[in-house]
Amino acid sequence: MINYTIDTATQCTLINDVIVSTDNSEIATVAKNAGIQFIIDRPAELATDAASKWPVFIHALETYEKAKEMTVDYIVDMDVTVPAQNKRRY
Repeated sequence: MINYTIDTATQCTLINDVIVSTDNSEIATVAKNAGIQFIIDRPAELATDAASKWPVFIHALETYEKAKEMTVDYIVDMDVTVPAQNKRRY
């Protein structure tokens, strides 16, 4: 499922850069093999079942902006568990 999501995101003309935030080394490897250049190592406190998405977004955004020395205007959340993604629509 992650490959499909990465493929959909990278083919979307409205998305400038695709990042993956994870605490799982297997997911990080899959993302790297799929061509993702910016993979964020998610801290343990943000990788629990009880963790809210917002702190994860903020961590990823701040990490990305600091590394790239830029400001992000928009973020797109593409959950791998949402099957309604369709790259032909974007």
